[in-house]
Amino acid sequence: MDVTRGLLLIGIVAAAGCSESTTTPEPGPVPVPAVDVTTLRCAAPPACATTDPATVDSYPSADDLEARLVGAWWSCAAPAMFGAAIELTPDREMFALAEATDGSGACVRTGPPIAAWSVLDISEQNPAGTFQLEFDWADDRWSVIIPTFTSDVRRLDDSFNDWRFARLQRRIAP
Repeated sequence: MDVTRGLLLIGIVAAAGCSESTTTPEPGPVPVPAVDVTTLRCAAPPACATTDPATVDSYPSADDLEARLVGAWWSCAAPAMFGAAIELTPDREMFALAEATDGSGACVRTGPPIAAWSVLDISEQNPAGTFQLEFDWADDRWSVIIPTFTSDVRRLDDSFNDWRFARLQRRIAP
């Protein structure tokens, strides 16, 4: 609801002699992580070593791209800012992942979110279905990648920045 319309509605209710409810709204559900990262082996998956080209570079909608992005990704060839791996959650937060210190080989989050992520449709100046993935880092920096996937959605490449990720969980398709 836009603010002007909301103020007009409150003004009408007040003028009618009604009072606004004083109940506190219940908090919404806590977003569930896309995957329990502690069940994943925190090591380079086979998709890091494959040479098959990442060719899927247009998507029918932002939702389709987001479904492909959500999950845990190993940094095959990415700058140190990503850490060993990253987790992109459905609520658009990005966490750095590292191997657990207990020797289990599992992945664990290394702390609070390191960035927020979003998808922007850039089809207006590019072929239809072209989107970019934007990272808003905790220190107010921004990074952008143009995501390209292998057909089985096991690898995510950005040839513009020379970044490459492989999916840690076994999800095959969006």
